[in-house]
Amino acid sequence: MGSEGFAPHIQRNIDAGRPETLALAFRQLSLCHKPEVLDELSDSARTQQWGGPVVAKFVLERFASGKRACQTVTPELLAQRKAIAERLVAAHWPGAVRDYEAALDRPPKASWAPDVAAQLAEWHRAAAQRGDEASWTALARWGSLYGLDKVESRAWGDLIQRCQPDGLREGRGGQQRTPFHHIESDPAIVKAFADRGFVHPPEDPKVVAAAQALATSWPCPPSPP
Repeated sequence: MGSEGFAPHIQRNIDAGRPETLALAFRQLSLCHKPEVLDELSDSARTQQWGGPVVAKFVLERFASGKRACQTVTPELLAQRKAIAERLVAAHWPGAVRDYEAALDRPPKASWAPDVAAQLAEWHRAAAQRGDEASWTALARWGSLYGLDKVESRAWGDLIQRCQPDGLREGRGGQQRTPFHHIESDPAIVKAFADRGFVHPPEDPKVVAAAQALATSWPCPPSPP
């Protein structure tokens, strides 16, 4: 990439208007949205020597190049992240609802406003029913953030266990699959969280039974491509 930086490339991807080009534009804007993240990654690569000196040098050069490319991205262009993510949601792009959440810049530990939570829940349910693993995990792990009750949130996790016994893919496009476990019912996970000061209450048998019944009544979503 030359001295023009990311800006014209991002604009061309937006103007093209196809889901794949919009997704690329969103990723590029997200890279430039918080340049301090690149600084943190660079510090980590430098101090930990990711993959050894040669790999770390290559990674640092890429991070530096990315930071320079971001300098041409204007605040007006950055402000389009939310609109782009919404277009991706409408296009049923995998992971788009989570991208839309990221574009909202919710402060850490803050709750969604009720109307926002309701909209996100609607989008996540529709995406999960299409087999979008990012939304499936969001509903199963963090359902309360979207206003789901304990039964529905657990039911999404039960559906994962029934329909994807080998687990969900790690990361978008990842090949490694990780079996899904309910936090409260997996001793290893409970201990790991407890070691960090997070204590999960014991499971309510009535919630477990109701969730299993609900999940059993749902068909398995189609497998993602």
